[in-house]
Amino acid sequence: MDFEKLLEQWKIYYYSQLIMALFEITALVLAIIYMRKYKIGKLFILYIAFDFCIFLIDSLLVTNVAISKNLKSIFVGLSNTTIALIELLVYYYYFSQVLHNRNIKKALILISLVFTVIVFIHLATRFYFITNRFTYVTNLIGVMEFILLLTPCIFYFFQLFKNISGIPLSQRPSFWIVTGIFLFSIISIPFYLTDSFIHKSHLNYYNILAATLFYLPFSINFIFLSKAFLCKKPLTI
Repeated sequence: MDFEKLLEQWKIYYYSQLIMALFEITALVLAIIYMRKYKIGKLFILYIAFDFCIFLIDSLLVTNVAISKNLKSIFVGLSNTTIALIELLVYYYYFSQVLHNRNIKKALILISLVFTVIVFIHLATRFYFITNRFTYVTNLIGVMEFILLLTPCIFYFFQLFKNISGIPLSQRPSFWIVTGIFLFSIISIPFYLTDSFIHKSHLNYYNILAATLFYLPFSINFIFLSKAFLCKKPLTI
């Protein structure tokens, strides 16, 4: 590994990648310590660990000059889509445990199946039978995931304020998790919608855009997950 090249990569993104990684490791450690005995906790551990492994592989690819930029781009696109699928499935399972409406739960299952099919088609064909704009399709799937995550978040907030509980919000893991998902999704959408355009037409602004609208939302999500784990309560409360 060329550490100088890796440090240069971190520097041009204002060390947002390194900051995100530190928050992700923190969330993973806390999940292992406090949540490993719960089923949903184990799913969060798998999700965070997988995402961190992809981050490490991506870091290795960046420092390897023998790998072409096109191959790196394909890996990033396919790995991001895979993470999006795992992310949505884990969070949808979580929502199925905290939302009380049966119709919503059935809708979550149906949406999960449809999104899974879309992702597998993308992984297998990259949708080249429709368009050769690989990055555009990848970003579109990302936007789709975030919109699908925002919807159950809104249902959760309605349910939360409709059903009064004696437990303060600051001590409710579900509040921190869902709020983290909501902020993560709503901040990330602008990046995925403008990624290709900014990269081609305003490259000077791309690094700051990626730092604030891509890596920052991930960091926020891991911070809120960590706070939820520190409540030391079942995550569905």
